[in-house]
Amino acid sequence: MNSRTAEVLELRQMLDATGIQAFHRSGQTFITWNEATNVGGEHYNVYRHTAPINSSNLSQAQKLTERWGPVDDQTSVHRLAGEQSPTHFVIQDLGTPLGDDKGLFVYTTPAGQAGSFYYAVTQVTNGIESRVISPSSNATTSAVSESATAPAPILVSSQNNGHGMVYTQFMDYDNWNPTFQGYAYNYAVALPSDYSSAKSYPLKFSLHAYTERYAAPSTSSFDWQAVQVFPDDPGESAGTLHTWWYGFAADHNYQTDGSIPTSGHIENFTEQRLLRTMDEVIARFSVDTTRIHSQGHSMGASGSLSLGIRYGNVFSGIYASEPMTNYKSSPNFQTDYQRLWGTQASNLPVINDGPYATGLVQYNDTGVYDWMNHHEQIARRRGEDMAFLMFGHGISDNTIDWATQGKPFPQILNDNNIAYTAEDRINWNHTWMGFAFAVHDLFSAGFEDLGSWEFKGNVSYPAFSNANGSAGFPTVSSRTSFYNLNLDWSAPWNAFGDEIIDSDGLYSITLRSRTVAQTADVTLRNLQRFRVTSGATYSWQITNVNSGQVVNSGAVQPDADGVLTIPALQIEALAGSRLTVTRVANAPVITAPTGDQLSLRPVIRWTDVSGAARYRVWITNRSTGASPLIDTNVSVASYTPTADLPLGRYTVWVQPTLSGGGTGPWSAPQNFNVRPATVITTTTTAFSTSTPTISWSTVPGADHFQVWVNNVSTGQSAIVNDSAVTGSSLTLPSLEIGRYRIWVRAFNAQNDYGAWSAPLTFNIASTPTPLSPATSDFTAPTQFQWTSVAGAASYDLFLRNLDTNATVVSQTGITQTTFVPASTLTNANYRWWVRARGSSGAAGAWSVPRDFSVAGRPVLTAPVGQTTNASPTFSWAAYGGAVRYILHVNNLDGAGTVIREDFLTATTFTSPSSLPAGNYRFWVQAVNGTGTFSSWSLPTDFSIV
Repeated sequence: MNSRTAEVLELRQMLDATGIQAFHRSGQTFITWNEATNVGGEHYNVYRHTAPINSSNLSQAQKLTERWGPVDDQTSVHRLAGEQSPTHFVIQDLGTPLGDDKGLFVYTTPAGQAGSFYYAVTQVTNGIESRVISPSSNATTSAVSESATAPAPILVSSQNNGHGMVYTQFMDYDNWNPTFQGYAYNYAVALPSDYSSAKSYPLKFSLHAYTERYAAPSTSSFDWQAVQVFPDDPGESAGTLHTWWYGFAADHNYQTDGSIPTSGHIENFTEQRLLRTMDEVIARFSVDTTRIHSQGHSMGASGSLSLGIRYGNVFSGIYASEPMTNYKSSPNFQTDYQRLWGTQASNLPVINDGPYATGLVQYNDTGVYDWMNHHEQIARRRGEDMAFLMFGHGISDNTIDWATQGKPFPQILNDNNIAYTAEDRINWNHTWMGFAFAVHDLFSAGFEDLGSWEFKGNVSYPAFSNANGSAGFPTVSSRTSFYNLNLDWSAPWNAFGDEIIDSDGLYSITLRSRTVAQTADVTLRNLQRFRVTSGATYSWQITNVNSGQVVNSGAVQPDADGVLTIPALQIEALAGSRLTVTRVANAPVITAPTGDQLSLRPVIRWTDVSGAARYRVWITNRSTGASPLIDTNVSVASYTPTADLPLGRYTVWVQPTLSGGGTGPWSAPQNFNVRPATVITTTTTAFSTSTPTISWSTVPGADHFQVWVNNVSTGQSAIVNDSAVTGSSLTLPSLEIGRYRIWVRAFNAQNDYGAWSAPLTFNIASTPTPLSPATSDFTAPTQFQWTSVAGAASYDLFLRNLDTNATVVSQTGITQTTFVPASTLTNANYRWWVRARGSSGAAGAWSVPRDFSVAGRPVLTAPVGQTTNASPTFSWAAYGGAVRYILHVNNLDGAGTVIREDFLTATTFTSPSSLPAGNYRFWVQAVNGTGTFSSWSLPTDFSIV
């Protein structure tokens, strides 16, 4: 055979995955294909895409087998098949098992990924993947419509007219470790022979022991009135290892990386599938979800105990015959535990997942051997609700060793106030202990096999500790010890006394000794409405129901874990004793407001009182004597007044009204003051008058105001201090030039004051008016003159040459309203200013500027811009020393000079005739008596329209 022929043969062999089909059912897509029959040991990869898959886009498709590698050629074989189950998978209810040469992959649609998808399967031979895609052969050509709903199990067998069934459930491959046992498991469901969907049944998990598998009876055991579930935790007989009903490594590849995990997390996989089994059974049968429970012996007892301890939100109770209580300290099974969870030295962290594990997430990353140590976790989690625990151990048990497992456990539960009953039986080895350590009136209506489970998870119950009618601690090996088996309480299914009251602020229950009167500590567990809050105080009373006499009473507080225990209660026989617990409402503590408050509506806050349904708020105005000013009720621990509180002094009290009825104590009084700040509404910061008027806003409750003014320029304080201003403005007395700062605050009629306003800083800046020079002149001015300013001690003058921008005069300390320059001004254009100074030297604002010129240009004033007057009047400023003026007007549209007047003596001229519409420009020149001509003015343009 030449190399080309070998390549063709190899390619043909690698293309032998054919006949692909895919269908979706209940959140899962089932992909099947025909496996290659001409090669052996081949593997397969499965791909998913939103578009039809071909050889070109295969790399863009999602490789579903990426994490754990391609699946083998035995995917249709159910390696964990058991009772009433075919050896090959069934993928339709009561369907035909798949053939040996059929490939199977089940994909669970992730949340948020519903839609239409295509699939392809490639073959891997001798480690080489054929990536050639042949539509309809190894790739689907029709889209599969997928929904992200809860997966449904597949019914693989049914017997006795549907009273005994076996289901296969495929777990979520993406979130599973299939290298340990695969990802498909069986469980059986058995119904009582008279099962009716019109009746609700308890759900009973029956967990099998070590070396065993699930049972698949045709009816519930002993025809118990329960929907009985037989899960599977397969072991050596199925070619695998029992998980002890917990789980195994999440990240370790058991097929390629050795049998003992050394890194990663240990996940509660088995617990997840048990709880999914529960959901699947509830969806298909008539189940009372308040009566879910689990029972078993040995490993089955161990799993039941773990479920009860961890999932008190699901299980009402568990019954465990000789369970493991501390996997870490057990002298047996350590080899198994290492293969499941790694060594104790590595103590790999756990991860608890699933919809019922939300309360356990906080404990993720706990070492697995610590997590599987119930002795430690009971103490750690004692503040959480657990199922009612019933268990027993044989003192002669060397399989689940009594010394490390059974002996310490009752005292651990006792010391942590967990609800339980227990028996430690002398001369008993590792054998099913029967139903001896349950109070059957409480749990199974008197039937002594727990077959008719009555105990409900939505009803509260007591946990008994240190009962003197029970055996003592530590448990001894010389006799059988019983714990809490001669105590019970009245419940709807054990109604020997008044019903349980479990309300928000009141709890009451009838307890009973089934022998003679005894004492016990009583802890309230599984509370439904009664709230236990750390720091709160609870009063209790125990009454002898037989005599009606109160035996004892007292008050207790929850411990650091929020557990409420009433110590050493006397519990009577016969009719029993009635325990009543009420929450003692604490007085609220007002935390705000304190001291002075700027807000007119200060928020009143106080500590929440456990059990309070609402609060009464009482506010008194101490200034006016109004009491109450406010009397209102609120449902939260804060109150904001709905109207402004007037300026004044206040006291507030708060009283809780309890949800169970009645009121709690008033808080201590809390004083506070409402001192709002006045707001100055004047915004001017410079006044030209020495007697400015300052205004401000009114304040609720204000009777009068205090006005305070400081002279910032001189540093003088309180130059104005008027405490009897009755309006909302004040005209200040004559102020000299300078800088000032003013504050205002309000007073009520009782002379309680508000907060000072924010300051307003302002200037008294009266300005003089420049008088002369103010025009152009042929001769230089000899004197500058301006108006006087009241309070001015001196003046400053500033003169600038506009042609050169040079400062000509900058003179201070002028005590008159005139100034004579030291030298004659040269011919130029000028601008000057003047300002006043007070006695402190503070300067006022500069005056408006005044322009003039020496032998400069005349200044034109009109017309400018557009005008409709065809005979416009031309005007200009007087020019000092001029005896006549020359006016020159040009038409800019081409007509040239239209007006020329050389001997005008006035500063205005009106055109004697109408000018046509158009654009014009004019100039003026002054002439003095000696015939000296000024410069022409700058031109001014205008238009006649």
